[in-house]
Amino acid sequence: MRKGINPLKKFLIVNVIVVLLIIVLTLSLPFFHVPVSITLLPPSPSGVAELDKPSIFNYTKNMKRKTFLIYLTFLFITCTSVMSGHAQGSQSYKIGDKGPAGGIVFYDKGDNSDGWQYLEAAPPEFEFEANWNSAKDMCKLLNINGITGWRLPNRDELSFMYLNLKQKGLGGFSNVPYWSSTEEHNILTFTMYHHFGNGLVLGADRLGRGIVSYKFRAIREF
Repeated sequence: MRKGINPLKKFLIVNVIVVLLIIVLTLSLPFFHVPVSITLLPPSPSGVAELDKPSIFNYTKNMKRKTFLIYLTFLFITCTSVMSGHAQGSQSYKIGDKGPAGGIVFYDKGDNSDGWQYLEAAPPEFEFEANWNSAKDMCKLLNINGITGWRLPNRDELSFMYLNLKQKGLGGFSNVPYWSSTEEHNILTFTMYHHFGNGLVLGADRLGRGIVSYKFRAIREF
């Protein structure tokens, strides 16, 4: 999979370009068109009063300097915040590691694209049993260690959970069927589930998914 430019590097490159443009524009401005007090010098030998040109020049020069310092301060604060957030979110995980919510990491996409890289399964104590409709709703309501955004895994994600966790004795899974969120639409609509005892992926029709209760384990992206 081709990796894109690191978001932090992209941000810093863009801001460096912006600052360089600001420097050029700021230094090229002839004057700031704002009211200033004008000092008249004593009449010249010709009898005509002259403007105190150095005072206007100094005012303009000071304004340029202040504007430039404001831009630099803003850039420094922004970059510091972004780098701090990047450092907090740059921890790497392996399959089987404990995730940020206390669950178990079971999938690594390889890079942080679309705002996420890993999939985390909920901890064993947050495994429940219900019909398919209730399972979907219960996942959405989960709040584990202050973290929300949970959902029922699709068929492929559930297969990764089976291969990377259940088959390796991780996660405390049972040898029973687990619901997925995937629906297959042929002549009839079937909701897919994965039997963690024998590895088979099967389907339940609309009537069955509303009556039969299977276990489910919510997941989240991060």
